[in-house]
Amino acid sequence: MFISSIRRSKFIVLVILISLTTHILLNTAVVKTKVIRPRHFSSSTSSSSSSSSSSSLHVDSFPFEASVAFQPKEREENNRMMRRHMKVQRVESPSGEDNYFIAKAGSKLACGVADGVGGWAELGYDSSAISRELCNSMKESFTKGDHLSPVQLLNHAFDKIQNEDIVKVGGTTACLGIFEKNTLKVANLGDSWCGVFRQGSLIAETKVQTHGFNTPYQLAIIPNEIKTQNKGSRFIMDQPDDADEYEFNVVKDDIVIFATDGVIDNIDVKDIELYLKDNEKTPLEELSSKFVQNVYTLSLDENFPSVFSQELSQLTGQFYSGGKEDDITVVMVKVQ
Repeated sequence: MFISSIRRSKFIVLVILISLTTHILLNTAVVKTKVIRPRHFSSSTSSSSSSSSSSSLHVDSFPFEASVAFQPKEREENNRMMRRHMKVQRVESPSGEDNYFIAKAGSKLACGVADGVGGWAELGYDSSAISRELCNSMKESFTKGDHLSPVQLLNHAFDKIQNEDIVKVGGTTACLGIFEKNTLKVANLGDSWCGVFRQGSLIAETKVQTHGFNTPYQLAIIPNEIKTQNKGSRFIMDQPDDADEYEFNVVKDDIVIFATDGVIDNIDVKDIELYLKDNEKTPLEELSSKFVQNVYTLSLDENFPSVFSQELSQLTGQFYSGGKEDDITVVMVKVQ
């Protein structure tokens, strides 16, 4: 068993090392793995315990409809332990360490997700701060009417939170897109994801960026004090210009999904296709909310062959099964 039973497993030692070391410090040994994808996600999966939240943006005559849904992972036990050594005041975030933004400017729509690197929380910092403020800054810049590409928007937002000292410390991934007419431009840095679906089938997607297993590319703000205390270590400090850029054509009724790794570490693209085909008549807000609830249920299932557990099995040579418990955030956009 992997995720749900992880606290009772001797494997907790490896997980802590992955979280605290490879997530923040650059591991020079890059592991390449071949992933065996699961096929067990269906629209019939449900959760009575999920407290996922959702909201939508729908304006008559606007060419895009957007909806966001999220479900943070359970942190109560971890929070009690971490309060003892918190170095900064932590802000309670409804979406956990994940964050998102949706913004409208004229006939254009911008949206995206960001995933704060959890290892900083284990060191006493607020891992949600950088992803939250980055998303706030991207939304603010876009709604001002600045004519920026996704990478430029990411650059502008990251510069702002650094130069204005809005965030003291942290790291985050980011995946964002700008819709204009029949074009979607995307920038992805790290292991969040964007996929374009037409009639329920994937036609285009971004690729994750990692330095190694469970070590995504990430924007980072690291004070000199921490660098001094860890002399000899190489921190991961990627830049917005390191993001991969994409341009996709979209047409009426296409569904575009932006998701943090809480989704793609658990289920496969084929599972998403099955879900969308089974729910093609479902309103967008319900579609996104139900989707997140289903992924959340599987993330708690000790027997589910998640993408993450299969990657882990290949890495260690041991069998691991179970969903990967994590924050789950999804922005869905439907082309009108």
